[in-house]
Amino acid sequence: MRRVIQVEKLPKEQSREDLVITHGYAVGLRMPWTAQSTCGDDKHWFFFNDLPPAWVFIRSARMGDPMEGNIFVAANEVRGKEPVGPDVRTLFITESVWKGSFGHEITAMWEQGLDDKSKFWQSSHVSKKELEALTKRLGG
Repeated sequence: MRRVIQVEKLPKEQSREDLVITHGYAVGLRMPWTAQSTCGDDKHWFFFNDLPPAWVFIRSARMGDPMEGNIFVAANEVRGKEPVGPDVRTLFITESVWKGSFGHEITAMWEQGLDDKSKFWQSSHVSKKELEALTKRLGG
């Protein structure tokens, strides 16, 4: 089960045995033909560690009809209560970073981070300075 909570300030990143908080970006997609999500709202939520994969994901989803969505600066919290029990997941979201005018730059960065040998997006393939500058311009 995942809870989604809107906040003004994200919790601090941390990693311990029973708690991991990671900063990144959340995509909230509204899919009118499906039932209410497990978060109690009409969006289905996806978390990404980096902006370019989140951007490409939502751009692709928004090309479908009647898909609606947005990208938010976020923190993903995972609490492990018991060694074998289910984790408790909370997604903290702040302001939206949807800015269509930066699309070509973000898409180019996403393409640079692709690696045929990995299912993960490789941030090490992208200029950290450029990614940080773009993220700052978007308010992330």
